[in-house]
Amino acid sequence: MRKILFILLILLPFLFIHCKNKKEKIELKQSKKDIDETLTVYSNTKLTPASFFKITLSINKITAKYKNMSNEDQDNIDALLEKRENEINEVYEKYEVSEDEFTQFGQTHYRELESYLKKHPKIEEQLRHVD
Repeated sequence: MRKILFILLILLPFLFIHCKNKKEKIELKQSKKDIDETLTVYSNTKLTPASFFKITLSINKITAKYKNMSNEDQDNIDALLEKRENEINEVYEKYEVSEDEFTQFGQTHYRELESYLKKHPKIEEQLRHVD
């Protein structure tokens, strides 16, 4: 009985360490696979789900700002709309994409975008509450 207990006490930590290392290796392989898939899917564009939502949030903030300004200054509505468009175009330029590329990305990668939002609920919350 003592022999069995002694063997278990010695073998158990080794088994635990081995299983833990094996689990880490599996997680690392999965992580590398996810990165490779991401690079493959998005290699033809500069957009990723992260950059897509950064652009979206920026545009939403600009739109909200000018909406509030236009409510206060109805006389200069055309000038405000032009400024808003210029600021939105600056966002696209910052990320080196066109409005068409941005729109196309949203349409063709909607599943990836939904998945990204599920993994990042704070971003989804920000999208709902832009002031």
